Amino acid sequence: MISGSLFLCFLLVALAVANDVGLNYFPHVDAATWESKYGPYPFKTYRSSNVTSPAVRKAVDSPQCYDDNHIFLSPRGFRVPNPAVTILDNHGHLIWSHHVKGQAYNLKVQEYKGEKVLTYWVGDDAVGGHGEGYFYVLNSKYQEIARIRGVNNLRADLHELTITPDGTALVTFYQIYPLHHPGLFRITDTVYIWDCLFQEFDIASQKLIFEWRASEHHELNESYALMGTDGLSLDHPYDWYHINSVQKDDLGNYLVSARFTSTITYIDGRTGDIIWVLGGKRNSFSDLSNGQATNMQYQHLARFVPLTTFPSLMANEIADHGKHTRKDGFTKQLLTLFDNGIPPRPARGLVLELTYPNQGVSTNAPLTAKLVKAYEHPLHIDSVSQGSLQIVHSNLTQHSDPHVLLGFGWQGTWTEYLADGTLLCDSRIVVEKGLQSPGKGYVQSYSVLKYPWKATPYYPPVAVPSSDKTSVFVSWNGATDVFAWQLSILINEQWQPHRKALKDDFETELYLPTDLGRDLVRYVLVEALDENGKVLGKTEVVDLWARGLVSRITQMAPLGSGFGSWVGLVVVLAVVAFIADRVIKSRRSGRAYQKLRRH
Repeated sequence: MISGSLFLCFLLVALAVANDVGLNYFPHVDAATWESKYGPYPFKTYRSSNVTSPAVRKAVDSPQCYDDNHIFLSPRGFRVPNPAVTILDNHGHLIWSHHVKGQAYNLKVQEYKGEKVLTYWVGDDAVGGHGEGYFYVLNSKYQEIARIRGVNNLRADLHELTITPDGTALVTFYQIYPLHHPGLFRITDTVYIWDCLFQEFDIASQKLIFEWRASEHHELNESYALMGTDGLSLDHPYDWYHINSVQKDDLGNYLVSARFTSTITYIDGRTGDIIWVLGGKRNSFSDLSNGQATNMQYQHLARFVPLTTFPSLMANEIADHGKHTRKDGFTKQLLTLFDNGIPPRPARGLVLELTYPNQGVSTNAPLTAKLVKAYEHPLHIDSVSQGSLQIVHSNLTQHSDPHVLLGFGWQGTWTEYLADGTLLCDSRIVVEKGLQSPGKGYVQSYSVLKYPWKATPYYPPVAVPSSDKTSVFVSWNGATDVFAWQLSILINEQWQPHRKALKDDFETELYLPTDLGRDLVRYVLVEALDENGKVLGKTEVVDLWARGLVSRITQMAPLGSGFGSWVGLVVVLAVVAFIADRVIKSRRSGRAYQKLRRH
């Protein structure tokens, strides 16, 4: 994790270049205001909570994006003062935010032991592009019910956690590994690599089910990553493969995506042998789309989906092949992925159709890949790292093809499309100049995903009085079912309901009565009501006569323009550069990371 001194300096710099958008922010703000007024990372603060949340600009909007899902992301980056895991509603209003110590990645909704849970990664990503940490599992009360690491106490990489229906976990790992490779260097026959592996294991018992290591099945010369002097020592291992997603299919085989080989590899779940490779230097497929189905670069989040996922888009193929994935000795299914692209080619979401022989079937027929649909950002931006593509089902797609959601990773934006490629929504948490190729990394989120989610926190809502004691601000971080707030006042030792207000954002202001006199209005509390009027929770009693702070957070100042502010910023930057240099040098040492030596 980032050291205390470095984090403090980073926070000071981030605050100097970010800006609170204020209480009356509107997500359909015009481009000129968004670009000039709020700084590289526009954000929101609240009176009743010490969390912050990204402000969202709807550059393109449509009612078809306002479904029964919520938006899950993990804002971080060079201009984000408080890395967090965050849930927003479709209007961009905050539902839940949890600031983390370290860096946060990969917030998802999954199922574990029959209940919906949140999973996310927190740890140290200072090595660059991957990390060491833990995956946290929270229930619908936001209580931690599991903390996942690997078998043999391996600390989890940030890229992948999938919880299977059997209660097992698929997790990726990186290890510094000495590889015997004569002739690669003149002075040594050993090259030190960041080797990549994944494990499947039982979460409760830590019993290992399966383990696979990239260096035992792929060669270093398959990589597109430049080597230079990397690999000469433990201090500078060669990041040659860079695993970033794993999926287990219904046959028990595994689909693995690797960034630096630009490959998607299908692996036998019994032996670990490679069945086929899509893309890269070892491609197994004939491309029926003039190279557009096999030329992905640095891709992320590869997933199999059946043809029937898109009943309209794939109607002809379903009529020809049938609704089942396997027929007459052949498998035909879709593969989705986020293709990061390399400038000048933009990033894109891909839906591919793959046809290949079933395992054990001997045939001379070629394996084929065909581009079904590609989705690009309206600005045609690239994304140098991270990213996601998700097939989104909702109450709005019950009788139509699902939507396609792209998160652009390094670039703080996400877009939603109809299956046919029609752009519905373009949402941004960074200014457009931060999206210029190759992107600034001001605001990032490893993935942006949509899920339904219902939660009632184990902790109570919070209410605080305004500075002039004429109102109270109330919020309940994480509560999804609050419909209204009921303000009650203690009068003659009896709680009397006074005012009800509909919840319309993360925080609601309730005004105190003016006809009772301040001598009578001292103690108040606020209850959270669902749409049927049921009490879900209530705040602690608020004493309006108490002295001291009346807000849980100090509002951050707007961007300064004076000479003094710039001098201060330069000084802070110098301190940050010095400390960061020391920290990064120490962290490049192989001793700080997992190693596996040959026995």
